[in-house]
Amino acid sequence: MRWSLLEAAPVSIADLRNSAFATATPYIFSFDEPDRGKILYICPRWENNKGDKGPWGEIVKAIVP
Repeated sequence: MRWSLLEAAPVSIADLRNSAFATATPYIFSFDEPDRGKILYICPRWENNKGDKGPWGEIVKAIVP
């Protein structure tokens, strides 16, 4: 998945500067106290055991609790 804490909504996936890879769900983000209340934008994509990647999902947003 690609993700970033941004003030404005990203225009494309390229605007999401960070990446994460998980082999199990749920993926748990960990943030520091100063990030509380910021907007997290996330875009997931599946990858199989052979490394074949699926299409990017929808960019969604969440507030860091």
